[in-house]
Amino acid sequence: MSEKRSLTFPQYFNNLEERSFKTDFVKKEYSHYCQIGKNTWKFSKEQLNTLFVPKNLLDDTQSLWMNVSRNYQTFQTLQFPRNESTIKNLLISLTYQEYQDSTKSSTQKSGVTSGPTTSIKDQKKPRIISHNGLAKDIVLGDGDVYEIVPYQGQLIFASTNRRLNQDRLSSYTGIRFEDLLKIDYSGKSANELHELCQKNHTKDNFSHFKRVFDVEFKKTGLIWRSSAEIDGLDETATSKEAAYVEVKLTCHYRHVIGYDRKELLANVFSSYPQKLTKWVLQCSFSGSDKLIMGVRTSNYSVQNVQIYQLEELVEFLKEISPTQYRIYATAIDKVESVFKWIDETVQDDCVYTLSLDGPQYRLTEHPSSSSIYDSIKDNVLTKTFWNWRNHGVIPDELKQGELDLTKESEPKMTSKPTISSSDDDALTDLMEKLNVKS
Repeated sequence: MSEKRSLTFPQYFNNLEERSFKTDFVKKEYSHYCQIGKNTWKFSKEQLNTLFVPKNLLDDTQSLWMNVSRNYQTFQTLQFPRNESTIKNLLISLTYQEYQDSTKSSTQKSGVTSGPTTSIKDQKKPRIISHNGLAKDIVLGDGDVYEIVPYQGQLIFASTNRRLNQDRLSSYTGIRFEDLLKIDYSGKSANELHELCQKNHTKDNFSHFKRVFDVEFKKTGLIWRSSAEIDGLDETATSKEAAYVEVKLTCHYRHVIGYDRKELLANVFSSYPQKLTKWVLQCSFSGSDKLIMGVRTSNYSVQNVQIYQLEELVEFLKEISPTQYRIYATAIDKVESVFKWIDETVQDDCVYTLSLDGPQYRLTEHPSSSSIYDSIKDNVLTKTFWNWRNHGVIPDELKQGELDLTKESEPKMTSKPTISSSDDDALTDLMEKLNVKS
């Protein structure tokens, strides 16, 4: 095959079935990781912080301490250069977890038990690997573009949005709001809070925590492994698994100080329910059961903060816009339909560009003989993941659960290196379980 093909999704989304996220989108936890600063990946939860909802934003004077524009000029935004994979952290996480799983299995085979583990061989292998935002992008069809690399029986999706043209102030305000929620406000006066905020600086948006989980779709049996960013933990929750919180900040020019929770929703979303649909989808696909919403003024002072159960937001969306609620209710069916189409269409010797624009989604095929084939493959797959899957080796520091991300820009191995016996056993075991040819 030497010429590229462009294929269009074979149907409009007219007959989608309404399905429940509770029963049809069951998440099975696989792993987690965090990025610390610009250059450190770590198997850790240290970036998963408890968030505190301030309850003393009663008037303009007290709300001044929570200003989300102050000092934004020094803020650094996260960007992805062309030669950097937008999915690198997830692939590093998979490398680390696969290595750990294979090492545990090898230890158990030798008669030494190092703790409970589930053999990959006894599991169905995930077919689709991506960031969690892919699902929302499929549902909304707002023009996002992804690159797809079929690799060792799996389809790896990477967004082409490299965040190169971010507005510094807009990026800063949301991250700044999250950072301010990490301050325990209880028992502090407005002046004390103002002083705390002055000392607490938001330098960049590099650091984050992400959970990695699998979902098996009921109609097709396809398994999707994705990573979802979690903004924080609810301060009142007793179970961390059910305490994940999404944080959103929106601008509203009308006076909403003192509004109760329902009044605030009505004022912010009644004329623009699409925004609420987007937020509800993000929470539903990522597994955040609650949403903290802040409303700021035109001068960037936050005047109202409320926390909502996801179920509350879904019911409110249904009340104000049946059309938008229908988008939410059919989201699982739409995502599974698109995944099924891609799964049945792609060929192993090609890479693809997926354009999600309106009802006619387009999949462009780039055969191995095309000039863009190597470029897409190199921009999606990372050095660490490539070397592990092809040669069975990982950096020593990653074996301990940490990695310097600057090393990802170094070349991939092109020939099989000398591997220690322990690494070789781990590789053999992994290849058997994943059904991957060495």
